[in-house]
Amino acid sequence: MGKLPWYSFLYRLFGAQGTFWLWLLAPLALWWTWEPAAIRLKNRKPRPVPIAAEGAPDVRWVRVQGLRLEVDRLLLLASEPPRLPPVVLLVDPSDPAAAWWRETLALCLIAQGKAEGRQGRTADGTPSPTEARRRLVRRFARLRGAPERFLPVPEHALLLQEHGAAPIGSSPQPVDGDPQAAVEAETQRQIERVLRRVREDTAVTGVLHPTPETLRRRLEDELPLRAPARLLRADQTPRELESIIFAVAAIVQIFLAAGLYGARRAADG
Repeated sequence: MGKLPWYSFLYRLFGAQGTFWLWLLAPLALWWTWEPAAIRLKNRKPRPVPIAAEGAPDVRWVRVQGLRLEVDRLLLLASEPPRLPPVVLLVDPSDPAAAWWRETLALCLIAQGKAEGRQGRTADGTPSPTEARRRLVRRFARLRGAPERFLPVPEHALLLQEHGAAPIGSSPQPVDGDPQAAVEAETQRQIERVLRRVREDTAVTGVLHPTPETLRRRLEDELPLRAPARLLRADQTPRELESIIFAVAAIVQIFLAAGLYGARRAADG
């Protein structure tokens, strides 16, 4: 038998038993990692996509823009205290719920005297601070009565998972005495919640994942919300591990095949 060529180094290094296991492991690794490796190849940089778009299933690294909404029972003026921290949603601007919260935010800014320098006008005009507060009382009453009307449909929203997110707010405290004073106090608390929890034109870059079924059930049990099917992990980049394993397995497979050919030639020689 002649000398093995250089590209048969795996057979010299591992011998017959070692290369037998490589012949088993390399194809298995290729089969196991080819799909995530192909997805990573198509996600070399974040793609700008609308939230409401279905999109290709292999588009995972995205940049989306919409209304950022932190929802819990406090924001929805429910009588029961919240059991979960606020859920962060990114809502497509085309959803009617996004328009309602944008208008509510605009009225809250006017009521608090913070509307100076804002571009544009609210959909129902530009009222005085007193009139804005009266309109907010009516809006909050509608929100308390039917909160599901002012939440987005799941196809127009993403669950947003951010690093270091902490619970916000506390349970509402009843106000004794004058009922009118109680209404004013609760209105003021709700205005402050809206100012903290609603942000317009928020752009987020991250990786899309399916929403875990256990999380969806918990959210739908806590809130009158049909949970979105997709979760966006902000500031995350796609994993490279599967691509690295696929590349190493492909190189090993090539040298196994080439080395076997070289070993046969050496044997024939």
